[in-house]
Amino acid sequence: MRRLFARAWILAAAAGLCAPAAATATPAADPCAEPTTPPVVLVHDIASDAGAWDELAADLGTAGRCILAITWGAPEPAHVPVPFAGLRGVDAGARDLAAALAGAGTVDVVAHGVGGLVVQRYLQDHGSRSVRSLTTLGPIWDGTEIGGLAAAEEVSRRIGTYDLV
Repeated sequence: MRRLFARAWILAAAAGLCAPAAATATPAADPCAEPTTPPVVLVHDIASDAGAWDELAADLGTAGRCILAITWGAPEPAHVPVPFAGLRGVDAGARDLAAALAGAGTVDVVAHGVGGLVVQRYLQDHGSRSVRSLTTLGPIWDGTEIGGLAAAEEVSRRIGTYDLV
């Protein structure tokens, strides 16, 4: 009998913990409804999409920032059936960014990898009046080193085998 009572008590307690929140709970304010600071625009790297920013977007949203995570360079589904974007090039990405920012006002931008080049191209084409700040993560302003290939190229040039390949 004690076991039955203990199980019933545990189930009742668990039901209380899992019960939905009361309908009178105040919904969280939407930071994009009336932003007190410029929205944060998140620009992903190549072969990625806006979902790459989900964790950062959640953290910034919790901190009260309005987030605009954009997807740039998505191929037309009929042309390339892949589940990610960042494939159409920097110029196309800059056009996608311009379309996403149309009417957004002043923004703070965070860009990763090639997304930094997309933003740079956007700034060259559209000016910087709407961008208050730009933060780049892993920018490739001076090229990139993929798997040591640049070092291998240099060694190949020094020993005279580069032009043979």
